[in-house]
Amino acid sequence: MNRSLVSLLLLMAGCSTVAQPRGSKPPGDPLAIVVRSARVLEMPGTENSPGLQQLDAIIGDAQVVMLGEPWHGDGAAISLRAELVRHLHEKKGFDVLVFESDFFGITHGWESVVRAGHVGGFAADNVYPFWATTYVARPLWDYIDESLQKGKPLAVAGIDPKHVGAESRRKLPALMDSLFQTHTSLTVAQRAGFREILQRHLLNDQYRPDTANLKNFYAALDAIQESIDLLPSAQRNSFAAQEVKNLRASADYTWRGGSRDRAMGENLAWIATQLYPGRKMIVWAHNNHVAMSKWMYFDAPDTAIQRSVSKQSVASKGRFTYLGVEARHFFGPRVVSIATLSYDGHYTPDVRTHVDTLLGEFERGNFDSVAVLAPAPPGSVESALAGAGLKLAVVDLRPFHGTSAPLSARAFDYTVTPPLAMRYWEGYDGFLFIRSAFGLKGAAYQSPGH
Repeated sequence: MNRSLVSLLLLMAGCSTVAQPRGSKPPGDPLAIVVRSARVLEMPGTENSPGLQQLDAIIGDAQVVMLGEPWHGDGAAISLRAELVRHLHEKKGFDVLVFESDFFGITHGWESVVRAGHVGGFAADNVYPFWATTYVARPLWDYIDESLQKGKPLAVAGIDPKHVGAESRRKLPALMDSLFQTHTSLTVAQRAGFREILQRHLLNDQYRPDTANLKNFYAALDAIQESIDLLPSAQRNSFAAQEVKNLRASADYTWRGGSRDRAMGENLAWIATQLYPGRKMIVWAHNNHVAMSKWMYFDAPDTAIQRSVSKQSVASKGRFTYLGVEARHFFGPRVVSIATLSYDGHYTPDVRTHVDTLLGEFERGNFDSVAVLAPAPPGSVESALAGAGLKLAVVDLRPFHGTSAPLSARAFDYTVTPPLAMRYWEGYDGFLFIRSAFGLKGAAYQSPGH
């Protein structure tokens, strides 16, 4: 989740009041329209499921579909999207699954996942553990393993500049060493200083170098980038070149407050053009990342949001972006985004993902922990759909385009914020609705040595 966004959300966690909408009135009550347009989703589904038919209509001929979740500890959202991944792979031809997780570790490491039975260990080593090692995530990886066995593989990649995986710790330093030897004339001392910072960063993502060492780190990256740029395109190692950019983005995010979402967007574009050109891709991420318009938030009529936004400078608003915004800029109408909403139930609150090898690769949260998700209040999308007796449903937001009156929903992290009033159709093409959420139910798998 974007740290800048967290700060904004925390400022408004106390209340959410809807300002009077501007512009034309909607053709009827927006919540009533949501309920009428919702289609029941049957999972595991069949082609006759009204919800799946609606989802397929929303996706159309898109090349990329982004599936969001309202909280990383929402086991129901993970389970539902795992079933939808199966549907999109088997019925719609999507054959690349891209995670909001380690670009280098997953994308580089996937090349070695060639034998059935290795998938679970690979995921546990390189993907955020709430999506890889929990009971609710196990069916997803079992299916990915099954797809390999059947010879119709669902390829896996990552886009996050945060280097959290074991593959990054094992292989990234060696890659950077090879680039130094091939492309730069840095001194032995400069290379050693760079490598020390890199290794400490990979072992503990809370590490902070001093100013002098950080300056040396960036200077080394600049030297590598400059030498790569001078090479003819035919002589470049495309993945290595992208990882140099990704490593800079990781440093910028960790130490300079750079945009993680922008880096994820650039990595996604590289995967779509260089690694899997022309392939149909599913992006698995948090709702907060897959919004395709930042103005859905910044121009929201919710008075709590307006108060928070008023504290932001014009420059900071200009710099702010989402992964979904970057994807829309690159793919245009070939990308669609679906957010998930949960009405009530339970969730796992502790989903820490810090890297600290002294504590065993990931500083794992307590995935057995459980917290109550209070029912979304009256007036929200979730309350209206639950009141209509729906348990699982798909809502098409496209017909709302041009409507000025907002909808109120807990799409932006229900552990922090109340329902927020926004014109959600500016950022999402549809909602997945879950009546009752549940937690992650502990760990199902750990790789050897954990």
